[in-house]
Amino acid sequence: MQAVASLQHPNIVAATDAGDACGRHYLVMEYLDGLDLAAVVRRLGPLSTGMATTIMREVCQALAALHAAGLVHRDVKPSNVMLTRDGQVKLLDLGLVFDGQAAANLRVTTVGHVLGTLVFAAPEQLSNQSTVDQRADLYGVGATLFQLLCGESAHQSNQGVAPLVIEKTTQPARSLSSVVPSVPEDLNQVVADLLQRQAADRPSSAAEVADSLVRFADDPELSDRRGLKRLIAQALRNDDPEPPAWSTAAVPAPDPSRSPPRRFNRTWMLGLGGCFLCLLAAIVVTIQTDRGTLVIESPQDDLQIEIVRGDQAVEELEVETGGNAITLRSGTYNVQLKANSDGITLSDD
Repeated sequence: MQAVASLQHPNIVAATDAGDACGRHYLVMEYLDGLDLAAVVRRLGPLSTGMATTIMREVCQALAALHAAGLVHRDVKPSNVMLTRDGQVKLLDLGLVFDGQAAANLRVTTVGHVLGTLVFAAPEQLSNQSTVDQRADLYGVGATLFQLLCGESAHQSNQGVAPLVIEKTTQPARSLSSVVPSVPEDLNQVVADLLQRQAADRPSSAAEVADSLVRFADDPELSDRRGLKRLIAQALRNDDPEPPAWSTAAVPAPDPSRSPPRRFNRTWMLGLGGCFLCLLAAIVVTIQTDRGTLVIESPQDDLQIEIVRGDQAVEELEVETGGNAITLRSGTYNVQLKANSDGITLSDD
């Protein structure tokens, strides 16, 4: 937290204070007047090549400063990049920044980040977060650039969380030129390099990526930011359509004979890393939040699950075969088994 607060860069949201109160860490950041890129694309549609690369070049410069401080952002995506009214590009949401040291840093993602982040997360973030380094952020740059240029994600599984995880970790991303044939071939290759499944096959640094985007940018020097100011002004004039509601598809129950029951610990904190691990299940619990969807799957029927926030029980579920859906606001929750679930515990193994 202190490392984040000490960062000073024109393309990183400034932190004005950091500390802890009542056992909770806090980070106070500058107020920004504008829209995030996800909202800009919802209002205006895909951006031009010149505008998208101008913006992402500045994001890369912000990441270069972050990486130079020994930090990894881990959540680069359109909704975490702000375009202000005066044409400034700011990298947001440093709450997930990882310094590569403390093991506790590996599981701080809240339930609200799950599905939205998954689309832009590097494959290694879905398997072993201890191996995540700055190249995961470069994958996020590629996935964000892909989205800005065509309004679609590089991986398009519509079958829920588990199939998307499998696709991202086993299949190459789509070619940008297959969706936008007019994109320059050199830029198509830059995006393809950023979206390589193996971190070793991606560019080595954010500074290198920033340099590779210069020739495509509308105004590489950003002398007056006129183009960015026009873009944000147009976006602010347009009504924002409803953000897409994440829907969950039915997940077929596997043959119990092919999937042995899992062992679980008593309490499991919902987080980005843990929620992708139970991919085969006889029951499915769908938790719809205001920022995405979390799916919990289990091989056992007829369990009682309690969802707790702080010291208060938020929801109690009688879990049965098939779909079990509830709606929560984003936040950090514990999922616990009720006392009468003898012999069964929760785990993220």
